[in-house]
Amino acid sequence: EAEGAFLGGTFGYAFLWGMKRALFSNEAGQGSAPIAHSAAMTDEPVREGVVAGLEPFIDTIVVCTLTALVILSSGAWNRSADFHWDTNPEFVLATEGQWTLDSSAIPEGADGMKEGTGVFMIVQTEELNQRTGTNLLKIFGEVEQLGDELVIDWGNVPSDTMPEHLDGGLYVNYAGAALTSHAFDRVHSGLGKWLVTIAAWLFAISTMISWSYYGEQGIVYLFGDRWVPGYKIVYCALIVAATSGFVTTDRELDNLTGIGTGLMLFANIPIMLMFAKQAMGRYHAYVDDLRAGKFKQS
Repeated sequence: EAEGAFLGGTFGYAFLWGMKRALFSNEAGQGSAPIAHSAAMTDEPVREGVVAGLEPFIDTIVVCTLTALVILSSGAWNRSADFHWDTNPEFVLATEGQWTLDSSAIPEGADGMKEGTGVFMIVQTEELNQRTGTNLLKIFGEVEQLGDELVIDWGNVPSDTMPEHLDGGLYVNYAGAALTSHAFDRVHSGLGKWLVTIAAWLFAISTMISWSYYGEQGIVYLFGDRWVPGYKIVYCALIVAATSGFVTTDRELDNLTGIGTGLMLFANIPIMLMFAKQAMGRYHAYVDDLRAGKFKQS
């Protein structure tokens, strides 16, 4: 039935994006962090498990909440249009039920834009937008170089009748970390560019180091120490290949990472279910001993 298909599709879509974003944030359930925690020197493995359990809390609850608060408190989530035209670009019927805008030059004063910048306009249609419950839609475009001039190549927006411009404003499409950077810039010009760039660079470096260690331990377990030098050469070569430009869009990158993390989940979640009873039993035993004062305080 249509109702069941809608609920199933919505649940699957929400699960897919939730998995991608949660794994990107903290890798919970992926099975990678235990490779590092298992090397800890401790008489009580539960202690290291508690430390490991704090990581998703700090990564997701603390850091992501602070990021959201920056975006909300700065007003970046509900900002006014960045630029305006003297004359709005006209709507053109692309195909039946699909409208687009004439490729138009960027507005005056938008000299900071460059080729590849994503933009959007808010338009009003007679049909109800099922996602928002309003009759407002975004039509997205991308800045392209046409000779000596920068123009916007617009996508399509679904509507049986010609849409109308809501405010005639052009918005820069800040996606991902760019929105956080813009939020900082609204308070102190230039702060976001450096702060978010440095934070993202440190995140990338730390990720490469940690995953290099994970892979190295896997090679040692499967093939022995003699294969480690070859693995390091291949790993470094793949870093160069990944930044060489063969992945050209965020969607392609998202698909590659989604496949990799998804495969790890399918392998690790059954293992967690198999050993969940044993792990929780050991945890409760440790807590009981801790409450009974069986551990010496240093």
